[in-house]
Amino acid sequence: MWEQNIFREMDIHLLQDESPSHYFNEISKDMIFDQYPLQFLSRLKQTEQSPIHHPEGSVWNHTMLVIDEAAKRRHKSNQKKFLCGRHCSTI
Repeated sequence: MWEQNIFREMDIHLLQDESPSHYFNEISKDMIFDQYPLQFLSRLKQTEQSPIHHPEGSVWNHTMLVIDEAAKRRHKSNQKKFLCGRHCSTI
């Protein structure tokens, strides 16, 4: 049940926050991020990328940049398309 609540909360922040990365960086410090299924997101912090193409470092940092940039443009799309796009953008 907590999973549904946290994913609903994530969607709210993605759809409404100016910089959703602030929320995600804060909740990523919580022990809940060590539990299934969120531990997969937590692992992004340790997943490094090529410094040539991704000087921001980890996949987590890259994803935080992507969601903040997407937030700047979300007014150009409907909610369902925006949510789908942000879920698929870094796969």
